[in-house]
Amino acid sequence: MGRRIFGGLTLKELALGAFRLRRVIPALAALDKNSLKISGREEPRLVFLRRWSAGSQVFCVMNFDRQEAAFNASLPSGSWKKLLDSADEEWEGLGSSLPEFIEEDQALTISGVSLALYELGET
Repeated sequence: MGRRIFGGLTLKELALGAFRLRRVIPALAALDKNSLKISGREEPRLVFLRRWSAGSQVFCVMNFDRQEAAFNASLPSGSWKKLLDSADEEWEGLGSSLPEFIEEDQALTISGVSLALYELGET
């Protein structure tokens, strides 16, 4: 079995899941640095990533701390649907506190050592 990361995923499982999503979501398929925004915080250790292309937008938050972390989702307006959350039980996580849908500037809490990916729905 491979090395476990982000709430139970093996590196191989994470890579395969990301590859599948890249094929169907334009914002993940386009590798344009001009359509990418990355920011982060040191305490707690969070990384935020937003990509967009051809009308498609995604938002990813990654928590590198063992403890859960609170943050505000500073996003463009609209309804963002969760595509992947490594804390979910389907990925052998302990269960996620993140909702299935989020809105801009919503206060959220992400589980420790996990990542979540959201896609902006049609507005």
